Amino acid sequence: MFGIKGRAFSFCCHFSSPLSSFPSIISLHIRRPIVLPTFSFTPMADDVGPPAPSGAVDDFAQRTSQFFDFIHGGNTDRLRALIDSLSADELNTLLHMNDPLYNRERFALIVSIMEGHTEIAALLLEKGADVHQTTLGRVNNVNMAVTPLWIAVNMLQLEMCHVLVAHGANVDLGSDSSLTPLLLACDKSSTAIVTLLVENGANVNLGDSEGATPIMITSRSGRIELVRFLLSHGANVEQIDYSGTRFALLDAAANEHLEVCRLLVEEWAADVNQQSVDGITALMGACIRGRLDITVFLIEHGAHIDHADMDGYNALMWAVIYQKTEVARHLLAIGANADQVGIDGKRARDLARESRRAEMIDLFRTTANNEQREDGNAQQDEQPQQQQ
Repeated sequence: MFGIKGRAFSFCCHFSSPLSSFPSIISLHIRRPIVLPTFSFTPMADDVGPPAPSGAVDDFAQRTSQFFDFIHGGNTDRLRALIDSLSADELNTLLHMNDPLYNRERFALIVSIMEGHTEIAALLLEKGADVHQTTLGRVNNVNMAVTPLWIAVNMLQLEMCHVLVAHGANVDLGSDSSLTPLLLACDKSSTAIVTLLVENGANVNLGDSEGATPIMITSRSGRIELVRFLLSHGANVEQIDYSGTRFALLDAAANEHLEVCRLLVEEWAADVNQQSVDGITALMGACIRGRLDITVFLIEHGAHIDHADMDGYNALMWAVIYQKTEVARHLLAIGANADQVGIDGKRARDLARESRRAEMIDLFRTTANNEQREDGNAQQDEQPQQQQ
């Protein structure tokens, strides 16, 4: 997040819906917590119910207990035998009822996925479990319903994903907050799951609730093989999010991924002068990060060094603000406009003085002295010509 004068620019590709900050823990409370990377997913309050009463009140209650015990334990053979002994109505009830261990929406298929029992999940689907039956949880303190496929992707269960897709899971349906399985797989950098989803029809240009797309996610993370794969399957290289502040090349440049920038520009003709609604370009993102190599690459491929954003700031001014001396020196050396005036009336040298960094101040003092010498030499050259 970059900001000045009350402005804020988010160059890191974040889901600004419930996955906006991508913390590092996911907790799915079954009988024990499961700890996985990326974001916080916890069941709703009061999810775990009181212990089941001792002793079965009737035969069906006993079989219900066995049914869920076999699922938790991953005992496929005993579960199959139990299912075969049930009537159609009993089976339908068990497949769609909540696990007695919980108070909220933990159906048999969901439990099998949380426990990581692929064979159990396949058996339940074969017997009529709903592949789209959701469970309710809290993701980063936001309530949302998520599908079985979304949970499997989050837990990086490739074989489980194969089973769910084979049984008709909608590959674009993940949560009620527009967080698709593909977006999640891209964030987790799972090439195998991304490939599975795309080859089974996932929309590569479908974004989250704020328009962040898979190509933006992977450009931010620098996973060039995923960027290339998505582009080869129809990803829009210049798609911009709903706020108008994010696109793939900006994500790549501002997150310091030169090779991704090279791929986007040289192989897929991304516009090096594409800008956000605020006028921010990939060049500005590279200057803010202090990446001289990306700055040079973008300029060599046509980036306008004196393009000004909505506040009249050019790339040089952003390099000065973020105290990236080497980048500022290079921009000055190739002719960047040091006299560009922002709407606040400030020039790059004014911003340098405000930084109070001797190195940056000296850079502009040296530049000014050189300009004065050049002007003096030019005047001396003109005088003999006038005398002649």
